[in-house]
Amino acid sequence: MKQINKTIVLKAEKKDTISNASAIFQPTLIFVESGEIHMTVGDSDFIARKNSLIILSPFDNARVNRIEEGTSTIEIIVDDSLVYTIPSPMLISVIRSRPDSFSNVIDCSGDALVGVIINKIYEEYVNRRILRETTLDNSIIQLLIEIYRLAFKSNQTKHIKLVTDIEKILDEGYMNDITIESLANQFYLDRYYLSHIFREYTGYSLKQYLTYTRLNHARILLATSAMSINEICQSIGFSDINNFIRYFRKEYQITPLAYRKSLK
Repeated sequence: MKQINKTIVLKAEKKDTISNASAIFQPTLIFVESGEIHMTVGDSDFIARKNSLIILSPFDNARVNRIEEGTSTIEIIVDDSLVYTIPSPMLISVIRSRPDSFSNVIDCSGDALVGVIINKIYEEYVNRRILRETTLDNSIIQLLIEIYRLAFKSNQTKHIKLVTDIEKILDEGYMNDITIESLANQFYLDRYYLSHIFREYTGYSLKQYLTYTRLNHARILLATSAMSINEICQSIGFSDINNFIRYFRKEYQITPLAYRKSLK
């Protein structure tokens, strides 16, 4: 494992609910210890029962419809900027990719190790013992391995490194003018083939992924900075503020200004 100066785990806590989806800025793993959670992600409805794992990315348009009384969860928030320190692109894909076969809710009742690892992550995060960061990072890798084995098919691994490399370029350069043509030239691939592979493995077109990345950074800036709407628009790569507001409202059903006010 590569040296990590900062742990991948941003937060681990036990709750009787789950975070407001509109305030999820980082990949989030929610393990249901007891009870039942009814939720919608995109156009799909899910029921997360005991020993289920909910996987949410900042791109997911998720909402909780109902939480049964007596529900208990462990919620782990992962630092999206550090996932590339994980040595295997296959493991990175667990919290970043959305192929057709992907489900936001995974039944882990047949793999008791998932619950054991998640509880270990929680205990390490809370107790802050010596070598805490190393233990947390190793435990996250163990957890991603188990999730991958449960949720992903072996034939989905062929192009994962290519897709992960493209995601990294988009994640780090989202404020720049990145085109399909420039990416295709960089990887010496036909633009249509590159687009097809990327959508097949992530569930998004290249344009959608870049737009969602920009919008998520906009949400973070709206929540954490005093920058004006126009300054945020320029900093995330939108050249026209009207387009920025239109895309933001289409994705989150609220304007950027109203979103900022809703967080106060």
